[in-house]
Amino acid sequence: MNSARDEKKELRKSCALLRDSMPKDEKTAADRRILRLLTSLSSYRFASTLLLYAPIKSEIDVWPLAQAALDSGKVLALPLCEKESGVMTFRTVSDLSALKKG
Repeated sequence: MNSARDEKKELRKSCALLRDSMPKDEKTAADRRILRLLTSLSSYRFASTLLLYAPIKSEIDVWPLAQAALDSGKVLALPLCEKESGVMTFRTVSDLSALKKG
């Protein structure tokens, strides 16, 4: 019997394969639809803080959402994973152009 962790790993793998197989214009359009849906939710509209991730590979491009959150006065936080300890903390960000890769 698969554990929840194994099932989650397989689901992530399947989703990545689907995203990787999409033509770029379809992927961009899908990302935009997802972001429109998210910003239409009352939980987004009334949130004062937004926790996001820095997308890698074919993950949903959340940078437009991050910028919209900043532009509307929301607090934006992104994860910082410490390489040595593996501990994840969230750091607030006020300017996306100040971010550094890695």
